Amino acid sequence: MDIYSPLRSTYGSNPTESLLSRPPRRHARRMALFLVLNAVAIGVMFAMGVVMHTSMTRYDTALAHVQAQHTSLQATALKLEEASGLLKAVDITDKIPQSHAEAPAPASLEAQLAELRRMTTILEAMPHAMLPTKFTAKYITPHKNQVRRGTCWDFATISYLEWSYRQHGVTKGFLHEDAYVALSEQAYGTRVINLCAGPISSPQQVVCRVAGDEFWNNSTEGGESSALFYLEDGLKDAILPEAVCPYIGDHGPNDTVCDGMDAALRTNPIRFEMKRMYTYYDDMTAKRELVKQGAALDLSTSIASVTHYYPCIDAFYDAAHCAPSSCTLCPASLTQTTCCVPQFSIKAINMEGEYLHDHSMTYLGGHGMLMVGYNDAFLTQDGYTGGFILKNSWADGPTQGSHSIKWWLQDISDWEERILCPNSHSPMNYYACGNAAVAVNNATPSPKWHAGFAPCMEPKIEMFANVSKQPLHLDCTAAMCSANATYFVKNSTDYGDKMYKFCLWELDSATNATRDLCLKPNRLDGIAKELTPRVAYPNDPDLCGFYFMPYETLRAYNARYKGLRIHSFDMTWADSSYVANKAKFPQYDYTLLEASTKKQRRADFPGPFPFAEHINFHKT
Repeated sequence: MDIYSPLRSTYGSNPTESLLSRPPRRHARRMALFLVLNAVAIGVMFAMGVVMHTSMTRYDTALAHVQAQHTSLQATALKLEEASGLLKAVDITDKIPQSHAEAPAPASLEAQLAELRRMTTILEAMPHAMLPTKFTAKYITPHKNQVRRGTCWDFATISYLEWSYRQHGVTKGFLHEDAYVALSEQAYGTRVINLCAGPISSPQQVVCRVAGDEFWNNSTEGGESSALFYLEDGLKDAILPEAVCPYIGDHGPNDTVCDGMDAALRTNPIRFEMKRMYTYYDDMTAKRELVKQGAALDLSTSIASVTHYYPCIDAFYDAAHCAPSSCTLCPASLTQTTCCVPQFSIKAINMEGEYLHDHSMTYLGGHGMLMVGYNDAFLTQDGYTGGFILKNSWADGPTQGSHSIKWWLQDISDWEERILCPNSHSPMNYYACGNAAVAVNNATPSPKWHAGFAPCMEPKIEMFANVSKQPLHLDCTAAMCSANATYFVKNSTDYGDKMYKFCLWELDSATNATRDLCLKPNRLDGIAKELTPRVAYPNDPDLCGFYFMPYETLRAYNARYKGLRIHSFDMTWADSSYVANKAKFPQYDYTLLEASTKKQRRADFPGPFPFAEHINFHKT
């Protein structure tokens, strides 16, 4: 190699010169060579040491980073559940290395937003299995009723705006946590219809011409929540408080009447800005976005109606149910051979507000609601596990009920829920008594109390029914019933195909004669039309009005009918939009806003018994 060539040249330059003739020179050269080789070796070893140290340092850093990420993911999940109100604060600092546990909590709003963005980035990469098993957004406003109009899109949009306005106001300190502003569906629908008007080729008509909708045609019967984004430029200063004009529940020429709207718009303090709209098309993404954003989402989905079948037997041959001429083969899912069709076009939803689907469903139409949360573990009466909690715009009444958010989250007992949302018209909530082993014969009333009926007249039974908010005394309008009698539920049994058979005790008010009888099997809403409570406890309008859509049902609707769209809107509200800041904006009139600011009642129970409290006994 090149390093040896100078020695070779020197040693061979003079043939008469021997190795011993100049020993000092040769020794010096050998020493120099030795030192050079050692220096190179030391340098190589030093370099290897540096590389190994750097690698170990990087490994330690990477390991610490992975551990920190793992801990952060756990902490994020805990924080998310804590933020939703589903979990009390958990101290995990003893599980975190000291270097990661001493980070100071962000104090400023900017620091909090930065932390939120960081957590959002982590959450976007988080597997769905690490999402909370249940979640709901905060600051959801009370339910409202669209009555007999096709304005679900209007109510869903206003529900989203009320939530967004409230969430922004509480976060900025402009609203108390229990305060909210009711916004006007009547004014919003009217404004959207006006903005949609124009020639067929105009941009606004392109936005508003959606198959199945009518809001392009000067009608509120069918519209889209996405209009909030597409028509934002005409809506950003046109959201008005509820007090501006009343909502008109009957469909007709007054759909777009809002007499105070034009004057209110001139001094309206409410302003919003929107950066963009996000749209999702599956339930898994919707779950992630609910948690990631800590926000409500706007849902548009197809819904269905279902048909139910009776067996073709003599007991059901009457005009209200079946006739021999209507008998046909039963669906494969039923055990009977021949069936008749007793009812048609029944919404695929039960009296508890739980959506359902089955083999017989047909398309009913599109519907808009506010998606406020989910529960992976909730089991519906029809056997579906897990689904979304939805704020609907349908009224509670004789054939339809609803529940509170806490019920769908399984955060309260059934007794506590009956205090909030008793759903008194649902036959499943009637208080049963006298369920002795007595054969039902629909016989002529006995002149004295039947022994099996006696418990229904005990004072404690009436007390139990009252304290649990369950109707005990009933009226019956079925053909086999008497107008002069009082009825009590003896028992109910599942008849199949989502039908029930209710057996009753009858007490003649004049003679005290009693008998037992059974109604023909029917769906619960059919039973509710024949059997009504003497005393019906009302649902709390501040807390009820929420429905449950199983994941499986939402997928079934979308698979067969399509039309699933879930929106979120990236928007902010101007400071002028809040009464708390009215002194800073004298150019605006806050009268309507003040009149529409309300307080939402809360219901907090210390345990499973709604009327019980912790008692402190004092020794004497």
